[in-house]
Amino acid sequence: MSPRNALLSGLVAVLLIAAAPCAEAAAPKPLATREQVENLLATGLPSGSSVATVSRFLDEHGIGHGKAEQSGPSMQLTGSVVGLRSKASRFTLQVRFSFLQDRLIGYSFTEVPAT
Repeated sequence: MSPRNALLSGLVAVLLIAAAPCAEAAAPKPLATREQVENLLATGLPSGSSVATVSRFLDEHGIGHGKAEQSGPSMQLTGSVVGLRSKASRFTLQVRFSFLQDRLIGYSFTEVPAT
């Protein structure tokens, strides 16, 4: 192997090793509790976020959701986090996002027992 090829191979190996932790960091952490979901939303979705921003955020964090439904100037978007746990049971956490003129004004939670 020529010195140039050896140098190139070494450089590629270093880049691959350095990139591995970045790929792992990009994967969303699984959400296990309601508190984790609440903290994620509180820190990642500021008031005033658009419907598109909220949808993208939910997709990036593996939170299932439907399409936004419009009623006059307001819109609703519902997301679900399946398989959360409390001390005694498992449940699905539904999150209802409320928008006014395409801007997030708040969200609420409903726990649905697992069947």
